[in-house]
Amino acid sequence: MQGPAYNRPVCYNKRMLMQCWFALLITLLSATPLLAQPPVQAMGKIDKAELELTDCAFDKGAAALKLVDRRHIFYTKGEHVLKMVADRQTRIKIFNNEGLGYANVRIPYIIASDNEKINNIKAYTYNLGPNGTVTATKVDKKSIFVKKVNKNINEIVIAFPRAKAGSVIEYSYTLERNNIGFIEDWYFQDEIPVLYSEFELRAPLLFKFREDAFIYAKVEKKEALEDDLLQVDGTMRRIKTLQKKYVMRNLPGIQDEPFITSKNDYRQRISLQLAQTEEGNGVTKDIRTTWEDVVTRLNQDEDFGEELRKNIPAAAAVIADAAQHPDTLSRMVKIFNVVRNSMDWNGSLSPYALSGVRTAWENKIGSSGDINIILVNLLRQAGVMAEPMLVSTRNNGTVNINYPSERQFNTVMAFVPIGENFYVLDATDKYTAWQLIPYTACNAWGLRLRSENNHQWVELLPHKEHREVTVIQATMDAAGLMQGDATINSYHYAKTPRSKTWLQDEADFLSTYIIGNIPNITINQLQVLNADNDSLPLEQKIRFSLPLNSSGGYTYFSPNLFFGLDENPFTSDERKSDIDFGCRQAYTLHGSFTIPENHAFETPSSNFQLIMPDTSIIFSINRQVEDNLLRVRMSVQFKHSYYLASNYPALQDFFKKIFAKLNEPIVIRKK
Repeated sequence: MQGPAYNRPVCYNKRMLMQCWFALLITLLSATPLLAQPPVQAMGKIDKAELELTDCAFDKGAAALKLVDRRHIFYTKGEHVLKMVADRQTRIKIFNNEGLGYANVRIPYIIASDNEKINNIKAYTYNLGPNGTVTATKVDKKSIFVKKVNKNINEIVIAFPRAKAGSVIEYSYTLERNNIGFIEDWYFQDEIPVLYSEFELRAPLLFKFREDAFIYAKVEKKEALEDDLLQVDGTMRRIKTLQKKYVMRNLPGIQDEPFITSKNDYRQRISLQLAQTEEGNGVTKDIRTTWEDVVTRLNQDEDFGEELRKNIPAAAAVIADAAQHPDTLSRMVKIFNVVRNSMDWNGSLSPYALSGVRTAWENKIGSSGDINIILVNLLRQAGVMAEPMLVSTRNNGTVNINYPSERQFNTVMAFVPIGENFYVLDATDKYTAWQLIPYTACNAWGLRLRSENNHQWVELLPHKEHREVTVIQATMDAAGLMQGDATINSYHYAKTPRSKTWLQDEADFLSTYIIGNIPNITINQLQVLNADNDSLPLEQKIRFSLPLNSSGGYTYFSPNLFFGLDENPFTSDERKSDIDFGCRQAYTLHGSFTIPENHAFETPSSNFQLIMPDTSIIFSINRQVEDNLLRVRMSVQFKHSYYLASNYPALQDFFKKIFAKLNEPIVIRKK
């Protein structure tokens, strides 16, 4: 179980923070709760009924259940200015061994510039003994430790040694943050069901927050004004404090669904951004961060802008070699291939070059930030106009463009405009061709950093498609054995995952992409070409044999062989998330099937076409029977790559009809 991922602190200067409070030094002395708390025991105590739970009543079969998840935020005096304080309490019931992963808690926090601190950590494991007694075991200090993530981030790791199926675990902590303007989104919903989720904000009335919510279930929202005792210029005063409280209950877990991007996009949540402060006499000051502010901070950051401006002496030969290429595109391709082939990605996603470009280049390993900032750096030195582009990858979640914060992004890529075209390059990916937008960024928005304070939003819509073309020539003998040759050409986004799998694990490639769901097939020969050539499709040449099913003098087979659409992904009757294929798709099969002279096709010639009501998908099958020869042409074309969840019923029905037709058998009888 992990909290939100942090890459770098958002640092505001002292003068800005001082202006947030009349430029006065103020201390909040009280921290009373807003309203009555839920019927939950204090830390270290538990109701026996929680331990006796065996399932979640509103989300059957869940591996675990969040009984309580609460965060209370308030403001108080820091060392020089105000700081934000957030108290968190989480209690989780573990139903089975699959849920034991939630007994390994990681809490990240920023150590750079002493921006954040975590203290007051408490943790308990509750178990029910054989005689029905409840035991509460406090997690000792040796099971709570600090782990370094990178030079800016640490994380608190809490292990619950006595946790097992049936246990309840609970932990609480306090986070102190010097940056008062940033509040993480509060997610009421999680991958596992949540019984009770509460978010409370207590802030001086002169703070004005912008509120954005993604909520479609019932939420209890309450507000109240309280008098707080404060110290202003050494004088004790009373000032109004606004307290907001949001509660949601009985939320089912967010489930994996085919072609979902990020579960975070569908979790019910609330976003709060400090927007304005009152400076007295009815005067307000807008302190909202803008995207221009974000760009300026990044360009001044020692791990971003400064690393972009450094030269890399050890890469001088690479730059000199690329300079021999007369045109810009050739130089771009040359440097891109050198960087991605010589650098190893350590698996860490970050927009920042935390190792430093020189160190990462010399060691030939780094994070996505290290590698792609090196790429931008070398491209520029070779005379190629290249810019860093911040990206939130598909599985990280959609960027809220109305909420300026670099924390929404989890990586950086290179943006290269050449003539009328542009290229988005990710040198951590050794398999995606330079002509393609990396699949991890397809249909996302990228923040292109054009200069010190200039930016542009770019919608990363792929102009290439996932395309597969299959050609089959096969013959059935009198014993009902089909033997033949097939060639599959995988283009663009169809090629990338196949090439990666082939180069990493040939056996996995064979079972995943060739044998698939074809029972009893034998692959006698397989040849794969162009896996490491960005300009040509992946060519897969197959020699196969397949015993056909026979019954009552009839033989059956499906021409749906190596087509690319093996299994219907949309069998569930309900769908919560939008369907995002990432790119348009096209599948085509040309088949030629010959049977012995003393056999005949019972299945007649036919033409069939099916079109979605919005014409976004076209499916067709053409079958031509000529004596003992059957020619088949099948095709599916997707004109759209994205479908709203509200359109799921139509999409599900369409796929059901497609697969019914694809799996319709060809019938052969013996004369």
